[in-house]
Amino acid sequence: EHEHEDPKNESGDENNNAEAKTRSIDNGRPWYSLPKLSRKSYAIISLGVAFTTFATPALSNYALFQIALALALTLGSMGPVYMLPLSWLIQGDRPTVRSCLGAVLAVAGVAILSFFG
Repeated sequence: EHEHEDPKNESGDENNNAEAKTRSIDNGRPWYSLPKLSRKSYAIISLGVAFTTFATPALSNYALFQIALALALTLGSMGPVYMLPLSWLIQGDRPTVRSCLGAVLAVAGVAILSFFG
């Protein structure tokens, strides 16, 4: 007695929804598009990715064969200690007392476990 009609077809919402899914909320560009950066910025990002994914694990594994395991683990846990001053120098993020205490505790914990555990 009454026809079943799809409300999406009447208002064209189906096309709008499909288009909205491929657009970013911020600037209307597709979510999968790369940001507009200079070649230098892309080169710096690519070098960072290469060092993070290849050089760091390779050098860490090499260190395991060259120095004592306890020393290698202790040195590997020192990341937070040297990242605090680097973030201060590069980004201007001044380390808090809490972050410094956490970094020292992390290294101390690994050192205790490595040498006495």
